[in-house]
Amino acid sequence: MNMLTPDKILHILNIDLPYSLGIMNAHTSNTRKPWHRYKHLLNAMFVGSLIKGRLFIELLGLKLDNKSIAQKKLGGSDINIENLGGTRVLLEDLSSEQKEILCKFLISTNKHEAHLTHQEYGSLDHIKPGFELINTLLKKHLPSIKCD
Repeated sequence: MNMLTPDKILHILNIDLPYSLGIMNAHTSNTRKPWHRYKHLLNAMFVGSLIKGRLFIELLGLKLDNKSIAQKKLGGSDINIENLGGTRVLLEDLSSEQKEILCKFLISTNKHEAHLTHQEYGSLDHIKPGFELINTLLKKHLPSIKCD
C-alpha cells in the first residue's frame, strides 16, 4: 500500500531523486577529462556515487543476496519504485551480463564503502558499467523522474 501523499511523491520525483542522481553521476561527469582539483573531492564523489547507486538498485526492486542479485520484497517502510508510479525490475528481464554487472557493483560498494573488507576484484573497472546500467534502468522503469 502506498502511504505517500501526492505532494510527497512529487517532491521525491522532482527534488529528492534528481538530487541523488546528481550525486550518483558526479564522479563519472567529473572524470571524463583528467581531474586537476583536490583528490579528496574526487574520492568523495566516488563514495557518494557508489552509495547512491546502491540506493537506486534497491529502489528498482533488486538487492544482493549471498553474492547474487535477487528480487527485493516490497513492504515495510522503504519507498519503492511502484510507490512512485514506476515499475520494478524483474530478474527474468535482466540478461546474465546485467545481473553480473549489478552484482559486482553491489559487492564492491558493500566491501569498499559499507564495510572495510578485502576487495574481491582486482580493479573497479566494473563500476562504470554499473552506473550506466542503473541510469538505463531508471529511465525505463521510472520515466517520470526529472533528470538534468
